[in-house]
Amino acid sequence: MNREANVFETQQDADFKAELSPREQYVERRAQLERHLLDNPLAVQEIRHEEPEAGGAKVRVSMGRFDIPDNLKREGESGVIRIAIFVPGTFETDPPAFANQPLEAKLISGLVTGRVDNVYVLKAEGLNKQAYLDKDNNSRVESFVAEDATKILQKSLEELRQKAQQQTGYSADAPRVEIDIVGYSEGSTQAASIAAKIHEMGLGKVSSYTSIGGAGFTGFETQKDANLPDLFKHNLGVKSELSNHPVFMEKGLPVAKGTHVSAVEGEDTLLVNSRVLSGDKRGGGLEGSLGNAKRSEVSLLSDMRNVSVWIGRLISTEFGSKEEVPYERLRAEFTRNPDLKKLVEYKIPMVVTAGLKDALFPGEDVRQTVEGLRKEGAKIALAVIDAGHGFYHENPQGTAALVHSMKEKFKIV
Repeated sequence: MNREANVFETQQDADFKAELSPREQYVERRAQLERHLLDNPLAVQEIRHEEPEAGGAKVRVSMGRFDIPDNLKREGESGVIRIAIFVPGTFETDPPAFANQPLEAKLISGLVTGRVDNVYVLKAEGLNKQAYLDKDNNSRVESFVAEDATKILQKSLEELRQKAQQQTGYSADAPRVEIDIVGYSEGSTQAASIAAKIHEMGLGKVSSYTSIGGAGFTGFETQKDANLPDLFKHNLGVKSELSNHPVFMEKGLPVAKGTHVSAVEGEDTLLVNSRVLSGDKRGGGLEGSLGNAKRSEVSLLSDMRNVSVWIGRLISTEFGSKEEVPYERLRAEFTRNPDLKKLVEYKIPMVVTAGLKDALFPGEDVRQTVEGLRKEGAKIALAVIDAGHGFYHENPQGTAALVHSMKEKFKIV
């Protein structure tokens, strides 16, 4: 069968699907979801508002939702709405990147191919420093902007439940809502705070939280102490005993035979040679084996545009010409998120991937924070990759497939 053709839509396709292995089904479903996202640009709702009682905090929340096509849904328990929430990184909130750029489409399509009915792309941005500091100048980190995002999400979830009740005759307390939430880069730390707010507001069961990159697990203990020069001085000096682990030192390793993944410190931590994602000169690796939808290359020009626009907003804010990207937002991003301990308290399982060579969120720092949270009772599956900050950017399909495999391996579903 032509892998670029629509699949699973005819009886012949259904028979073909039945013959596929679970991995092959994952590949087929991922490729079609990616095409669906690229062919159907997400309608984004943007809400800006000011909170006088919160010291004049200004927040912009961007949200879009798409419903998984029926032919791509996996059968699951009735009486449940399964939601996936995707929280983008720092630069991915300027069109066309917000859920439409191939980077977003690749990550989303790979991360939500389980039993999911609806997918939200959600991001809150504080537009002035008051969004990250209360009226007494105490730090909020991501808590305040995440609460705004969750309130916007709440209205949409209520609409989904009412629609399901009308269509199925469910009682007022049904259907249940189950939520998986994932964030990368800055979205990783914000997703942790959104997950905590969802639980506290009783919007549904948070089945899992996934951090791609480890933001929120590293940085300064308090936001008021955060500054970029000290951050980079520390990060560039981080050393890890894992750097010389045999799994990272294998040069001629056969990327397709699985010898490039090693379990350490028990079964809940994996060391992953970066070529498990990228392959080598001969191809292979998760990225190359998952198939590509049309127009699927991640655009360097689009990346440059988004970064330049964002930096322009930051400079304009610093010079006082407009309120868009306050420096306090960066300080919050590079502060350890206290809401992670709430996720431990709420018994929300976590999946974390980190780059050992990441200059912004060092993998060794992420690992140490994870170990501390585990001692407090957290269930965390961790993958440490010998890669830099952009590993998920360079290999979005491979990263998504790794997370998918980790959830299955560690039974975080």
